[in-house]
Amino acid sequence: MSIELQTKLRNFLINAEEQHITSGSVIYKAIEDNPWIEKDELKDIIKKAISFAKKRSIQGSLRYEILCDILPEKVVPNMVPESLPPIVENRCGEFVRNFVTCGHTQLPQALIHDGK
Repeated sequence: MSIELQTKLRNFLINAEEQHITSGSVIYKAIEDNPWIEKDELKDIIKKAISFAKKRSIQGSLRYEILCDILPEKVVPNMVPESLPPIVENRCGEFVRNFVTCGHTQLPQALIHDGK
């Protein structure tokens, strides 16, 4: 899995338009196929993909500068908080249990990010 993911990220970093390459887009690409990837594995894969893409970019180019700004130290460490307040943990757990046991396949409209 990690070789496939690394290849996917390499292709994205080399072929995407510069304005689409951000820390967020790299993380999204990395977790869209495997949302439960371990943090250390994710960090390593991103680091390798960026290194590969930087070697194929012209030093000083916009793409190269963007790649230099997307460092694993900036991307991964705070993706998951160390802890959540108990009330949040309880509500999230309740939501997940109810969502799964009720056989829902889509999020309720109120939980969609744009709120519409």
